[in-house]
Amino acid sequence: MIQHFNKPLTIRNIRYFGFVKLFVFALFFHACTSRQNADLLLTNVQLIGAEGALEGDCIAISGDTISAIGHYQEIKKHWKAAQVIDCKGATVLPGLIDAHAHFYGLALNMTSADLRGASSPEEIVERLKKFYAENPGQWLTGRGWDQNLWPDGQMPLPEYLDTAFPNIPVYLTRIDGHALWINQAAARLHGITGNEQVTGGKLEKRDGRFTGVLVDEAMKLAPVPKPAMDQLLPYLQKAEQQLFEAGVTSLTDAGLPWDVIDGFRQFYRRGLLRIGLHALAADDDKTFENLLTHGPITEGEFSVTGMKFYSDGALGSYGACLLKPYTDRPDQYGLLLRDPEYFVTRFDKLRSYGLQVATHAIGDSANRLILKIYDQLLKGYEDQDLRWRVEHCQVVHPEDLIYFRNPNIIPSIQPTHATSDMMWAPRRLGERLKTAYAYRSLLEASGMVALGTDFPVENISPIYTFYSATYRKNPQREPAEGFLINQAMSRQQAIKGMTHWAAYSMFQEHKKGDLKIGLKADLTVLNKNWLTCNPDEILNSKVIMTIKNGKIVHVTE
Repeated sequence: MIQHFNKPLTIRNIRYFGFVKLFVFALFFHACTSRQNADLLLTNVQLIGAEGALEGDCIAISGDTISAIGHYQEIKKHWKAAQVIDCKGATVLPGLIDAHAHFYGLALNMTSADLRGASSPEEIVERLKKFYAENPGQWLTGRGWDQNLWPDGQMPLPEYLDTAFPNIPVYLTRIDGHALWINQAAARLHGITGNEQVTGGKLEKRDGRFTGVLVDEAMKLAPVPKPAMDQLLPYLQKAEQQLFEAGVTSLTDAGLPWDVIDGFRQFYRRGLLRIGLHALAADDDKTFENLLTHGPITEGEFSVTGMKFYSDGALGSYGACLLKPYTDRPDQYGLLLRDPEYFVTRFDKLRSYGLQVATHAIGDSANRLILKIYDQLLKGYEDQDLRWRVEHCQVVHPEDLIYFRNPNIIPSIQPTHATSDMMWAPRRLGERLKTAYAYRSLLEASGMVALGTDFPVENISPIYTFYSATYRKNPQREPAEGFLINQAMSRQQAIKGMTHWAAYSMFQEHKKGDLKIGLKADLTVLNKNWLTCNPDEILNSKVIMTIKNGKIVHVTE
């Protein structure tokens, strides 16, 4: 209803209306000239979100949140910042997320001898001697050996370690974490004779002699000594900084026992770690019961949503469970680490608690088993947001891709596994290689793939993940035509797999994994535009800056 003034205008009325006009004008002027406070403006940037390139050349950060995206000339009219950084044409991505890695393992490796790339058992012994001279102790640990790099390609013989270290227990974990090489001192300590029978595992023998190599479940016969969590903290902080330098702002740590989970929880509560850490609990009885009692956990940057299982071993150590025998070992099919009913019982319990299941499955037999169990248990639960994951998916029979159409089943893959395995995988798989490492097929079936590295099995750098996913080449740019190039992903798909889809796999897409106003200010700044640069320039990418929760945690000098 409109009211009309019928009173004649007087000097008092004129003054009143003049005051109103002045007041309205002042409000309008204030609205047009006042600017909001931001903490940081990144200008002169190229912006790439999860869905592609974004319009604009500037991003504003307030506190731990993205507050504006657009053109600098427009943003500066509305925002003023304590710090403005000219990025000189660099590319800003959502903070890169590693969907499958081993943060705890990376720190542990810093307390052990690095055996990666050793070309013979003799070289391993020399590295161990040097490490032990610098780090003497009651035992000796190492990680990273790979018999596929040795002249004969065979599992090692016991005398290499026994001659060099007759009295010090030695524990050497294979590159994939699925085999352990020990010496006689360690075997005596744990009462191992070499004749033990282990369900889901084996003790390697050559010419009837125990080699000291324990595969998969047999590794539990000789638990590797580990430092306490408080002793490991400096190494965890060093590992965290390495990840920031690589542009990684969050990750999933795939398989932690409860005492380690509790240790991480205390570190995060005390503000001693900053990287986003989504933990999957390890499959043991104590951890299982604690997860059901105390999970899920979401406390700032630390979360635990479910449990990680192992259905089989690794292809490199003949532990991956195959439907048909290994081409280079016709008497072996690999190992199924648990009875199928074990998985059904535990998965069903976790589902009833609304918890996530993630299962390591490499061979086509293991993948088929796990996918069928998932399919069985998820029927009727389509309306629940469970997001069960299959980790690795290296050899999936083409007929089984249909299971990934279920929106509650997510393939979690590591592209560099393909380019690391390509030199010896043909020997293991023969004709099956044609449909192995089928990452594009998995994406087409599922509609998403969560991408990771599996470090420290592989290099922590997401640059290699991106290059391997898109061009199917190793860091030496081999092979020239790409390994199984028909399974390459597009550049944008790979970026989304390392950001939004990785965040989705850890239930965090609502707060990270894209460049959107209101999301966490987790950013990775590169010197190369991954959408437009020449393919050969991808490996020359450098992380210029990493921002975590609005704070600069790494800058390249």
